[in-house]
Amino acid sequence: MAEEQQERTRQQQAEARAAAQEPAKAGVNPNTMQRALAALEESGLVSAQRNTGRYVTQDEACIRETRRSLAQAEIDAFCARMRQLGYTQEEIATLFGGNENE
Repeated sequence: MAEEQQERTRQQQAEARAAAQEPAKAGVNPNTMQRALAALEESGLVSAQRNTGRYVTQDEACIRETRRSLAQAEIDAFCARMRQLGYTQEEIATLFGGNENE
């Protein structure tokens, strides 16, 4: 039994070392990676399971709300840029109505 526990501990340590190297492989600062993962967990898109890793949510409502929120942020940024170019709100709305790329 103690031998099994030691083997599990060795395996967990090996997995932890491998996980610690992932940010470096991606060329990302480990602190940046931790902040990004924490933000994903806070938003509910990712959950951490002790000793087994992180998992992407299957909660469709959470995913739908995140997509809507991201889309709204893009729309707001687009509208702000168009206003900087001198477009009125009505002209911007017309631009949205005439998208021929779909």
